[in-house]
Amino acid sequence: MILPPPTPGIILRSYLCFFALFVLGSFYCPLLPFIVLPRRIVRAVFHSYLRAGLWLLKVICGVRYEVVRAEPPPQGPVLYASKHQSAWDSVVLPMLLGGPAAIVKRELLLTPIVGWIVWRLRHIPVARKRSAESFLRLSAEARERVASGQSLLVFPEGTRRPPDAGFGFRYERGFTALYQALGVPCVPIALNSGCFWRPRLIRYPGTIKVEILQAIPPGLPRNQLYDEVSLRVETASRELAAAAFRETSAEEDDFDIMAPAPRTAGAADRDP
Repeated sequence: MILPPPTPGIILRSYLCFFALFVLGSFYCPLLPFIVLPRRIVRAVFHSYLRAGLWLLKVICGVRYEVVRAEPPPQGPVLYASKHQSAWDSVVLPMLLGGPAAIVKRELLLTPIVGWIVWRLRHIPVARKRSAESFLRLSAEARERVASGQSLLVFPEGTRRPPDAGFGFRYERGFTALYQALGVPCVPIALNSGCFWRPRLIRYPGTIKVEILQAIPPGLPRNQLYDEVSLRVETASRELAAAAFRETSAEEDDFDIMAPAPRTAGAADRDP
């Protein structure tokens, strides 16, 4: 289940792409004062930068992406619950989903440029320390976004987990409380970005696949939602990773797609 070491060619192209993205960013820096303009203009400029960056990634590193939907998107706002394997998910996924408000770490607001963009795109920062007060604040902001017609994006794992770290990790349960408070459908998302967007700036050639699964209607008990989301996301992400490992690794026999996925929730993990 471990990718072979990157070849010199992959390393060279990866760092060349990083340099090209840095140069691209320098061209966009003069546009920073326009961050005070209406949100739709800020979003359009930022998305144009992302599309240019994705083009560079494809041309230099051979990394493409593909989005597959199990069904047409539901009408109105939804709560997207996505697998999280790499920084690619945090940056690109909101654009591919039409601009939902992502639940992000509050520390991002303190990062120059990035924090400004997070603020202007109406993402919702949350503190690392969990408390009833922080959830009430999150819930109030989430309701405001939904009332304005904006969907939400959460990463229930709470942190990035590359595919070679395994599957079946326990999810944080905050997303089930948010689902219950908002009363909107929950749309699970599986992906395999971590197979190609690797640590230390390494980018393996191949196709990042994002699979938007069937929506879960509002009104389910929190435990049932947890089981549904974790099972669907982990199973589909495991299959996508298996296909990706066969594409990028000669050791495909080390990844058994037919093996059952580990349980993601046990009786001891359930809410009372």
